[in-house]
Amino acid sequence: MAPASQALTAALDEVTFRPAHAPVVANVDAGLHTDGHDWSALCARQLVSPVRWHATLPTLVTGLGSTRFTDFGPGRSLAGLARRAFPDVPAEPVVGLRLAVV
Repeated sequence: MAPASQALTAALDEVTFRPAHAPVVANVDAGLHTDGHDWSALCARQLVSPVRWHATLPTLVTGLGSTRFTDFGPGRSLAGLARRAFPDVPAEPVVGLRLAVV
């Protein structure tokens, strides 16, 4: 994905990002982001970096106070990981898209 990262970075340099209306947890660093100044770099890093799912879950629950996970995907793996990490937070698989956090 490294060659695609260069093209993505060039395209993102043409975009003006605004601050988020709500905090976003980036899988690349499992951090909460609200300022628009780092979206471009985060997107480019995400393309070539591992997803930090196990670090992202605690940020969603403790940092954002998420109370439910819904896994919209072809399987049940993300809901299962969330259920094992946080048994008190409901996690439901729904075949279709990807993960939503409420």
